[in-house]
Amino acid sequence: MAKLPAAGGWTPQRKYGCVRHVAAYVWRNIRRGFGKTAVSLILAAVLAAGIGSFVLARITFRDAFYELSVKGSASDFTFTTVLDLSNSPLVKEFYCSDIFNVRVQGAELDIPMAISSDLPRELGADCTVEYAEGYSLSAFEGTAPICVVGKELAKELGISAGDDLGILSDILYYTFKAGGVEEDDLSQRYRVYKVIGIVDSEDARVKNGIFSGIRCDQQSLFSMDFPVGSCEFTLADNDRVDELEAILEEKQSRSVIYSPDPSYYLDTGGLGNIERIRGLLESLFPIAVAAAVAIGLFGPLLVILQSAQQAAFLRILGVTKKRARCMLVLEQIVLCVAGIVLVAGGIALYDPGRFTRGIETFAACYGLYLLGCVCGATAAAIQVTRHRLLELLQVKE
Repeated sequence: MAKLPAAGGWTPQRKYGCVRHVAAYVWRNIRRGFGKTAVSLILAAVLAAGIGSFVLARITFRDAFYELSVKGSASDFTFTTVLDLSNSPLVKEFYCSDIFNVRVQGAELDIPMAISSDLPRELGADCTVEYAEGYSLSAFEGTAPICVVGKELAKELGISAGDDLGILSDILYYTFKAGGVEEDDLSQRYRVYKVIGIVDSEDARVKNGIFSGIRCDQQSLFSMDFPVGSCEFTLADNDRVDELEAILEEKQSRSVIYSPDPSYYLDTGGLGNIERIRGLLESLFPIAVAAAVAIGLFGPLLVILQSAQQAAFLRILGVTKKRARCMLVLEQIVLCVAGIVLVAGGIALYDPGRFTRGIETFAACYGLYLLGCVCGATAAAIQVTRHRLLELLQVKE
């Protein structure tokens, strides 16, 4: 037999569970209250976008700070200071070179000799080197006195790869001659270099010169420290620019003994500008996040306070305080999370690399913002539902 409807045509319905009841209310209220929904969602999106912009700006300027190449150069630093600088962990892409005249034992010629930290760059790309057996370019990484000789000069001197070559700086040579040193004694002053290769090139400078590395005991050619024409380098760690400047100052003062006018230049102008902006962002960042959290707290609070009559109706219709508060708070949380997700998704699509690197900062900032929203909404929900039913009947929206 069919069950008859109750009096008045009302049919008893199965009661909602708590979760289903709250979720259904939130969904209906979001759809129906378009104005309040739009305000809350737009507010959440704007604040999330503001936080995201600050986080991206911090990451961008941090990347710019570390990616900027700080170039430096030094001229007329002494050989020992240049060698120390080339081994410093504070510099990278180090390059130095100089050319000075030397005397070759057995030849009455002043011959240009070039020393460099990067022989391929010094020789040029169009040259070819015929190395002696067992030798290669990597031999210049050691400290043995070795060199390569231009093809025309090697032919003139009658030497080939693998031979020994006596070399002495022309300054020292003429100093000895002026001091009356006999030729036999002078022959003992030459520094013996192993010729590990013969260089062929279209460049006349290369074909008629001697080339060696800065690590190949060049100081013995002069019997003292000597100035190196130029060197250039890049700062290896931009956080340690002050350390490098201190080292350059110290090496400049040491070089004055053997060099009349040593100098250096470190291009830190761009780094300084970035550092100032970066410092400003770092100081403003906590203020911006705190402001966003504060607005995120008061925004939902005001929205719920404006819904006091709606909260009163819920209580009058028999909804418990706890459930009514859950309804009011959850609606604001859903809109806040929706705004955060929309903005975070947009940032991830716009700049996935920086979003990934700053994911922890994004999570912390958005978490604080969401916490502010929860606290504000909870305080407002408690306020509008704490009165007795008779008092709620008198609430005006």
